Order: sequence, then structure tokens, then C-alpha cells
Amino acid sequence: MNRLYKNLLSLLVQKLALYKEFVLLLQKEWEVVAEYSLSSLEDIVKKKETLVLKMQMLEENRTRVIAGLAPLLGIPEEELTLKKLIESNDHPDNKLLSRYRKELKEEIEHVARWNEKNMNLINHSSTSLKKSIAFICKKGEEAINGSYYSNGQNSEIRLSSQLLSTNA
Repeated sequence: MNRLYKNLLSLLVQKLALYKEFVLLLQKEWEVVAEYSLSSLEDIVKKKETLVLKMQMLEENRTRVIAGLAPLLGIPEEELTLKKLIESNDHPDNKLLSRYRKELKEEIEHVARWNEKNMNLINHSSTSLKKSIAFICKKGEEAINGSYYSNGQNSEIRLSSQLLSTNA
């Protein structure tokens, strides 16, 4: 059982490191979206995908460790969470497990907040870009089609001006 605990602790440390790295990538993503830097954004997306794959591998390993611990504790595998594991016995590593559990929750909350910020920024940027494109297209169509009424008048209101003499 000690070996399983040590494996679990090691997996949690690795998972925490990946989540912290993921949060840094999300922060960088916000910056590059704000700068409209497509190439930098593509690089960040690739790095995020790599981190997600690493997280999935760690999760599979964690599931195997939990599958090994569950029968030893008499708890069904699908019901065994970190919280239940900590509460189920007085293992010397429970304080460390509890600390890692708290840190993981905090990092997951950071990820959720940054994801929401980035999604809002991307939506805002997309809307702004669409409005700019629509404006440019409208002006382009007016220039191509010539914006005249059927009576030959120009559709734009022309302002007249006169030169005034400055000799007074």
C-alpha cells in the first residue's frame, strides 16, 4: 500500500506541475489574442494540446493506482476519490495528499477562470473583426457600385465650404 501511495503522490506532483504550466500558457494565450498574433496563438495551441495529452496519460496512471488501492481499503474503485482516500485511513502521507488535493483544486479553478477570460476576449475580438470587415466591405461595394440615386444625385451628403479672406 505504501508503494501505491508513493506512486499517487508522484502522479499528483506531476499533475500539479502540468496544471501550473497550463495556466501560464492560458495567460500567454490571452496576451497573443489581444495582440492578434496568429502564429504565436498557433504555437500556444500546440503546446496546450501536448499538455492535455500528458494530463490524460497521468490520469490513466492515477486510475490504475486507485484501482490498486480500492480493494485494499474496501471502497469501490468508482467511488474512491482523493477526499475519501484521505478520510478512509490514517496513512502518514494523508497530510501531503490533502495539500496536493487543495493545490490541484486551486489550479483547476485558475484554468477555468483563464479559459473564461480567453473565451470572452476571443469572442470580443471576433465580433470586432467581423464589424471591421463588414464596414470595409460596405465601403468597397459603395465605391464599386457608385452610390447614386436614380435621379443622378450622389447618395453622400456633400458639405460646401467657402474660402474666407484672412485680410481683415
